[in-house]
Amino acid sequence: MIAGKYWHADDGERLHPKLVLLNEYIFELNSSHDVNTILRNSTRKIAAIMEVDSCHLLLSRKVRRQLRLETAYFFSKQGYQFPKDADETKGISGLAFETAHPVVVNDAANDPRATPKIVEAFQVAAVLAVPIIVKDRVLGVATVHSETKNNFGQVDVDFLSALAVQLGLAVENARLMDQLKLAASTDALTGLFNYGYFRAALDREMANTGTKDDQIVSLLMIDINNFKKFNDTYGHVAGDFILKEVAAVISVAVRDGDQVARYGGDEFAVILPGANGDTASSVAERLAKAVSEHRYNYQGQEFTGMISICYGLATYLGVNCGSSGFIECADRGLYQMKKSHKQRKAR
Repeated sequence: MIAGKYWHADDGERLHPKLVLLNEYIFELNSSHDVNTILRNSTRKIAAIMEVDSCHLLLSRKVRRQLRLETAYFFSKQGYQFPKDADETKGISGLAFETAHPVVVNDAANDPRATPKIVEAFQVAAVLAVPIIVKDRVLGVATVHSETKNNFGQVDVDFLSALAVQLGLAVENARLMDQLKLAASTDALTGLFNYGYFRAALDREMANTGTKDDQIVSLLMIDINNFKKFNDTYGHVAGDFILKEVAAVISVAVRDGDQVARYGGDEFAVILPGANGDTASSVAERLAKAVSEHRYNYQGQEFTGMISICYGLATYLGVNCGSSGFIECADRGLYQMKKSHKQRKAR
């Protein structure tokens, strides 16, 4: 049992202030579904509950096969900053993550496990790091620092470990909520945003449009040429492969901040915030070039050079036409380009 400085009551009647803070912290964890908010609030609460000088939280997870770090810090003294050239995945925090066991250092200045740059920057004398574990998986590390030597004992280890369990559960719940939201707005085949998300996002962008150049929005409507004939010739499974490949190519070729969606069938839509007609045209040409030059090889069948797109674009300048009218305007351009493409093919 965790006792002493964390659990006793004052005068046999009033709750110890740390219990009040703990109850507030648990309530906040259960109320928030945003990982960044959870981390930011947790650093302050953990530092206050444990009466330490600083708190550092580190989460890691794989996103599209890449390791992504999410961190938060709290320093009791103003002006402290985490050293830019210090690797937060190494040292004591890294050891706790790798071993999945708590690490206690009560004389940081003379312990080789401590990172010298962090010891110097935070005037650290003692460090306690515990892994954040949920269902036998290490999600990250909770680390607290003290300017007092020999400040951490087994009671502190047990208490911070208990807090880390609650933190880990809250993070997992928040991530689950994110996954559910993403699933509701994502096309199952291509991984792009779906039609529902696209319409809502387009309405938001149009509502934000003003008279300044950077407050305009352009729209691209894209269609794969002769896709029905491709499906009829090679089958729908091969067609699904092409849809996924084209979606991936478009996603890479657009600008940062552009939003790509599958509109339906073999049609895609790209929302380009802040793009005027010239910029949108340049992006569209880049997309068309990337799609036509991409290598398409499905189960030994080579389709390179057979896949191309047509597109139509429109730019919204604040005229009250509604999102449906905006889409129709871009669609008219798409229709004209498809018509010209068919005429060229027929010659």
